[in-house]
Amino acid sequence: FTITLDDIKQNLSTILSDLDEPVANPTAVSQWFLSKWVREAGVVVALGGDGGDELFGGYTRHRAMMAADYYQRLPKFMQKFGGLFHRRARKLMKPVGIDLHVELMAEKSETIADILYSPFDPQVVAERFFSSYYEQAPVGMHSLEQFMRVDRRTWLVEESLARSDRSSMTHGLELRVPLLDIDLVRLSDTISPYRKTTPWTGKKILRELYRSHLPEYLYNQPKRGWISPGAKWLRVPEIQSMVCDVCTPGHFSELDTVINWDAIHDMLDRHVSKGGYYLQPLWNLLALQFFLANVSKTKL
Repeated sequence: FTITLDDIKQNLSTILSDLDEPVANPTAVSQWFLSKWVREAGVVVALGGDGGDELFGGYTRHRAMMAADYYQRLPKFMQKFGGLFHRRARKLMKPVGIDLHVELMAEKSETIADILYSPFDPQVVAERFFSSYYEQAPVGMHSLEQFMRVDRRTWLVEESLARSDRSSMTHGLELRVPLLDIDLVRLSDTISPYRKTTPWTGKKILRELYRSHLPEYLYNQPKRGWISPGAKWLRVPEIQSMVCDVCTPGHFSELDTVINWDAIHDMLDRHVSKGGYYLQPLWNLLALQFFLANVSKTKL
C-alpha cells in the first residue's frame, strides 16, 4: 500500500470535501486512502486502535505532563537552574493542569494573532475552553488523569474518532474500536496514572501486558504515530498553488474581516522556504475553505 505525490495532488480537493467538516489534520488524507484500499480489498468491517493512547497515556504530551509532575517536586533552585539551560525544562515549570495542557495542545498565541484581525486573546480562549472540562474532574484527581480524561472528551471525540469515522465511511467501510469498549474504559479509570505512563515510556501497562506475547524486536519498537507528511505536501508546487488559490481574499468573503490573508501567504512562503514550520495554521485554513465552499455550494 503506497500513496504517491500524484495521488495527493489528484485527490486532495475530493478528500477535503468528502470529510464534510473542516478536519484540521492531514492524517485524514492517509486514512482516506487506507480506507479506500481496504474496502476495495473486499473488507466491510475493520478494527481501529483509537482510544489506546487516551486511556493509557500513549501520547508525548502525557509523558510531558508526568515529567512536569516529577520536575516540580524538585527544589525550586534546581528547577530554575534547569530552566536556564533548556527550553523544555522551562515548559515543565508551568503549573500542571490547564496551564500546561494549553501549552502542550494549543497553537502559539503569537502565530494565531498574526493571522487574525479579531482582538481576542487566543491564550485566554484556549484556557476557557479546557477549563470547562477540568472543572468537571473529581477533586483530588491526579493531573495526568485529568489531562487524559479531557483528551477523551475533546481530542478523541471531536478529532480522532470523527476523522477515522468520516475517512472510512466515505468508502462504505465500518470501523470498530475495541479499545473503547465501555468495560475497558471503566477499568482504565481505576488504574493509577503511574502504571500507565512514565516520562520515558507511554502505555506502560499495555506493554507489560503483552510483553510475553510479542517477539522482543516488536515489543521494543518505539511508538510510531499514524501521521501524514503534511508539511512536505505543502511544499509541493501544485499543492502550494492550491493553498494560494483557496486562501485568498474574496474566495469566501465572510472570512475577509477575520483573516489576514497577506500574513497567511507570508506564512506559506516561509514554510515552503523552510524558514518556519506552519503546517497547522495553513492546513486548518485549507480545510476550512473547502468546508465553507461545500456548505455555500461554491465550486473551488
